[in-house]
Amino acid sequence: MAYLTIYSVLILFFLEAPCGWLSQLNSITQIDPAKCPNKCGKFYRDLSRSWLTQLDWITQLDPARCPNKCGKLYNGPYRKRHLRQHLVYECGVIPKFQCRVCFKRFARNPQLKYHLIRIHKMMA
Repeated sequence: MAYLTIYSVLILFFLEAPCGWLSQLNSITQIDPAKCPNKCGKFYRDLSRSWLTQLDWITQLDPARCPNKCGKLYNGPYRKRHLRQHLVYECGVIPKFQCRVCFKRFARNPQLKYHLIRIHKMMA
């Protein structure tokens, strides 16, 4: 038998309980479908409320702006991480990766690999 954590045991308990919150949640979502948090007008049936809460968290309207006034704007749950990566690799920094064939520079290594494959037909 697989290793069970306390969390998985609790989930199994609530799934098997006949009067548990999951059966109530399913009946609630059948009667009252959830609305998209972006207010696009779409309704979602058969979705758990926790997923919709997570969707609401992902689509937060609290953007992180680049402090160097370059105009970059990042949304979502990882906006600060993406802004940090932008400041380290892109904003005001000379690109670190250079093509050996045409000497074009790229901010990130995957961009260089893609360039080598698409433009020069080489395997990186």
